[in-house]
Amino acid sequence: MEYLQRGNFEAAADVLEQLTEDEPMNADGWYYLAMAYHADKKYEKAVMADLKAAEFQKTRASSLYNLACAYALQGKAIQAMESLDQAFEAGFLDYDLLQRDTDLESVRDMMTVPLPRHYPYQEIKAENGLRMRYHVIRPQAFDPETAYRALVAFPPGGWGELSADWAIENLWGETTGDTDWLVVVPVAPDDGWINHPAHHALEDLLDHLREEYVIDGDFHLTGFETGARPAATYSQMSNKYFRDLVTFSSYAWERWDEDELDDLDLPVYLVVGEDDEYGMEMTGRLLEHFDKDEVSMIAISGDDARLRSLRGGAMLTKIDELVR
Repeated sequence: MEYLQRGNFEAAADVLEQLTEDEPMNADGWYYLAMAYHADKKYEKAVMADLKAAEFQKTRASSLYNLACAYALQGKAIQAMESLDQAFEAGFLDYDLLQRDTDLESVRDMMTVPLPRHYPYQEIKAENGLRMRYHVIRPQAFDPETAYRALVAFPPGGWGELSADWAIENLWGETTGDTDWLVVVPVAPDDGWINHPAHHALEDLLDHLREEYVIDGDFHLTGFETGARPAATYSQMSNKYFRDLVTFSSYAWERWDEDELDDLDLPVYLVVGEDDEYGMEMTGRLLEHFDKDEVSMIAISGDDARLRSLRGGAMLTKIDELVR
């Protein structure tokens, strides 16, 4: 990883080639080996490593997307489109990357992946100058004088506007009905969520929401797939704002060390699909570190990492069951 971050792709590939030889079932090893080849413009080798990484559930969706990019850069448009369709079928959700990725420029006019419906966003300017965009889903019978529970819901993918569009359409758009929930879907600033300027800007947004709406107590917090990473991060950095955290299909915890885990000081609910082998394994390891009163695992029978049974309203219902 250090070689990759420094741009020394040949050295990274040397280490990762040895790793995958010693540990052929290491999904991350194959995934990052493909990245090293790709960055070094060794696209044929990248294809072979991506195909291997795509055999593992944990890295399948992202590896299929990277495979599409490698094919496109080789002028293999048909294979690129097939891999791209397979990536989204496997659960790849970064529509923002799909739209801006220059690797796919040669095949962009051929893409068959449907983009989500676009939603309107409000915007505030934080004290540090960052512009914070967000969409609020209100109950159908919304009354500005009534106190509502508020859920900050980080979208998956690249956390940008298209990823937020997908989350609103598929996870939250029709979920509020006559409930007492406000669902706030924030869009990441240009430099993403995991930095201190974004952290301060998010707190400014939360303060603004308290001025705009009557909020019942502290905010609830959730994130689906990659959206769980900023959700988990801000549950600690901005814990004075939040009362609990629910993550769905999250691998965000795998790089937290024990000291960081010990700092968790609010109820955490980890929702995983029973057929998500890696998610179940990782969550099981996490539970061993905690008492049951601190962190709970909820396994969804018959579902995998995509949690399709919790789309279109059921996800908010599940949160309601857990945090009431």
